[in-house]
Amino acid sequence: MEPENGMNGSQMGLPLGEWQNSFELMYRSLKYTQIWIVQFKILHFITATREKLFQWNIVESDVCTFCNEHIETLPHLLVECEVVKLFWIDLQLWLYERTDILIDLNVREIIIDFQDKKFITFNAVYLLAKKYYIKMFL
Repeated sequence: MEPENGMNGSQMGLPLGEWQNSFELMYRSLKYTQIWIVQFKILHFITATREKLFQWNIVESDVCTFCNEHIETLPHLLVECEVVKLFWIDLQLWLYERTDILIDLNVREIIIDFQDKKFITFNAVYLLAKKYYIKMFL
């Protein structure tokens, strides 16, 4: 399943097999169509970031809404932005307090989910967090 713009997870340093497996994990983690749509858009790089809105002449700038320093690409918006990192750190600490499992977050876990099937509950939480984050702030 290739995204419309030709990009996929392997072009961000993510193994193509893991990127493709993330679709199966998404469907097994939650049975909620709206979350599937959000994750589908993320996996296919079709989320309307400021970079894309600027290219379409919808906004006047492609600079990140949160940090006002970098171009708001999807990887920047979900992972790299210093302001957004606080969201993921807070979620990581919240999960640790409740499970005693500390997970080192990186691009793979945030964008394509955990590949280890024993973390299916974590995948569900991260899918819900991405839906919340995308819907609240974009």
